[in-house]
Amino acid sequence: MDKFLDDFWGNQKAVLDEKTIITGDENALSVILATNAKNYDRFIALSEFRAILKSLNLKANIFSVQTAQIGIINAILQAKISKQRLVNALNLLKNEQILSIDEFKNINDFLSFLSSNEQDAQNHANLSDFFHQKLDRLNYINEKILSLNIPENFAKRAILARQKIDNLTFNIAVTGVINAGKSTLLNALLGEKILGSSNVPETISLTMLKYDKNPFVRVNFWDKDELEALKIKPDKILSSLISKSIKIQKNELKNYTSASSDVAKIVKSVEIYENLELLKDGICIVDTPGIDDAITLREELVDRFMSEADLLIHLMNVSQSATFKDFEFIKKTLTNSHISRLLIVLTHADLLSNDELNEVLNYTKKSLKDELEAEIFVISSKDYFEGKDGGIKGFKAHLYETLFGKNSAKATLSTQAYLKELMLISSQFLEQVKDSILNLKGESFGLENRLNELKNSENLLLNRLENLLKTADEEFSKIDINSLNLSYKSSLKTITSGINDRILSEINYAKDRGQTPSKSRLSFIVSSGLNDAILSLIRQNRNEILKQILLVKENLSLKFSGLNFSKNDKIFNVGEYLLNSGLKLNYDEISASVAQNFNNTQPLIDEFLKDEKIDKLVFNLVNFEKNSFEAELKELVLAQKTANEIEQKRLNDELKFLDKSDFEITQKIKDLSQTKADLEAIILELNNA
Repeated sequence: MDKFLDDFWGNQKAVLDEKTIITGDENALSVILATNAKNYDRFIALSEFRAILKSLNLKANIFSVQTAQIGIINAILQAKISKQRLVNALNLLKNEQILSIDEFKNINDFLSFLSSNEQDAQNHANLSDFFHQKLDRLNYINEKILSLNIPENFAKRAILARQKIDNLTFNIAVTGVINAGKSTLLNALLGEKILGSSNVPETISLTMLKYDKNPFVRVNFWDKDELEALKIKPDKILSSLISKSIKIQKNELKNYTSASSDVAKIVKSVEIYENLELLKDGICIVDTPGIDDAITLREELVDRFMSEADLLIHLMNVSQSATFKDFEFIKKTLTNSHISRLLIVLTHADLLSNDELNEVLNYTKKSLKDELEAEIFVISSKDYFEGKDGGIKGFKAHLYETLFGKNSAKATLSTQAYLKELMLISSQFLEQVKDSILNLKGESFGLENRLNELKNSENLLLNRLENLLKTADEEFSKIDINSLNLSYKSSLKTITSGINDRILSEINYAKDRGQTPSKSRLSFIVSSGLNDAILSLIRQNRNEILKQILLVKENLSLKFSGLNFSKNDKIFNVGEYLLNSGLKLNYDEISASVAQNFNNTQPLIDEFLKDEKIDKLVFNLVNFEKNSFEAELKELVLAQKTANEIEQKRLNDELKFLDKSDFEITQKIKDLSQTKADLEAIILELNNA
């Protein structure tokens, strides 16, 4: 069944309830069975095809088609429909060129070998009934959830939950002293002689058996430090393999692991991938080195795997069972890992008579009773390969029961976690659907009121922006540059008299001592006096313009929320401002002139102050601050305008949605109500799963 779905659907294959049975007219059923990934889109577009699905109480989707195909296969197996009539109908589809020759051959070949293949699968399913029945049921429900119009976040969670349990691995560690018969037992369990002393010698620490549809082998090599610890010095040719992991074919394995091969000494582990039934359910078996292998590095590697193992199978040769070495190894392993189950296997049972075997078994049970809690099995792999059972069948059944039965903690916890996640997804999605239905019903009843509210909101937004622009202009007009400029020019006149008084004082001071006034001193009085007075006036007028701007900011912030003006915390540097403005005040010439003509100071200074650079200093400064504020205000208004446009778009989108006809809203409510009913049914199904 899996092969059929894999071949026909590839990565579109769904995991379904394999117990479904579909019966009906073979002519109609043949069309369903003929559907595959290539022709699905063409078939589903046909009303006749959808009618067939409807007659089978199935929805028109890929999930239902695959469900029907499984149901048809099961119906054939149980003789509820005629396989021959189905083949005849498929032949008609081929003749009508609805089905290609290759497609017909694939289906016909599958039906020819259906009984034996499906019986093998059924036998396998019976061995792992609890876990896989539960898993199949939950996967079936998962597909139901995904078939709904489910939001992306919920779909991702459902897919991730499926992937998590699909990737679940059950690790089995097989241990025992050297020559305890580990490889032979594993070969018997696998039903094929995969392992043997000829290709897996004592030099390899771990041999891992894993599943893959296409068998191959991966060989892993020790790294440089590990080889040094093992005191192995590879030659130049082998050095190229250090730390590497290579993929090879099974028939090449002996080249890497044969005792006579130089490569074998640097092999760390081997992973053998086989398409075998025992390995299909995520089982990974590790054949460990003998517990009497005293190489520390190998022991560490084994210990690391043991920490991840779920089940320990420890082999004891019936000729020397329950030794002190066995007990010490098992106790150490169980203490340092999370292994919850221990199976003891007494091997080479064919070497003893029944009486001797019973004696050994009783001795082993008695020895274990006070030391360990374990289940004991007696096995003869030799008998198995000679056509007898050898205890393999019962041990294998117990192995499956241990891993996948009702008492398996890992299987139970994994399926419970999977079920819980599906329940959460369904419940949370259901709440969203209920909210959506309520919202739609509310919109349906209050459609007109809501439309009016939205239109009013849009008008308010437009009015707010209009008022903001108007108020900003009004407030901005209150900033009086002219009065500041007049005040500055008036203040310039007081500079002259102040400097003149200081010069006269200096002249009189010199005369009282019968000296001539110092020209350098007079120059300094003029230059420092002019510089200090002008810079002081600049600061004074800047502070005044900033006060006016701050008042405008406060007024606008009070009237309109959301206007967040920046705080100018930077210390104002007059010299830096003049330099950035391209202004350089030079007092050398006026200082020299006054020093030469100190009896005619006032006219000279008055003339200097009439210079355009000085005359317009404050005018330019206050304009600079005003322009900076104006630019900031424009940015804030633009931001408000952008926010308005975004909000208007949102309102318009909502208006468009609400403008839809009552029919569309009613239809959406109907669809959501169906989803609600489906989810409620799924939750009920999960409660009973």
